[in-house]
Amino acid sequence: MIKTLVTEGWIMTNKYQNFEAGIDFDFLILNKDNNRIMFGWDNYTEGEIKCTHEMMNMLSAKFNLTFQYGEPQNLKPSVIALTKVQNLFFQNIFTRKNK
Repeated sequence: MIKTLVTEGWIMTNKYQNFEAGIDFDFLILNKDNNRIMFGWDNYTEGEIKCTHEMMNMLSAKFNLTFQYGEPQNLKPSVIALTKVQNLFFQNIFTRKNK
């Protein structure tokens, strides 16, 4: 889903950078025009998507998926804020290593 959206012009504006990214936890944000889709998952959940109802309907139709709605685990405001701060920290470390 994410690869398809990126090839269609969605831009990844935030991506979790810690060493376990994609293994134990992951988080990313895609933006296009004035639309935003957040993805978050860990090794206990099957993943979460946060976006407008219109975007959710578009994703459902485009990828022939039925979504279950519920309380977020990985896309709670506190987790999103913490992940964004961690990304800034790791981005700073990677920038210093490459200088």
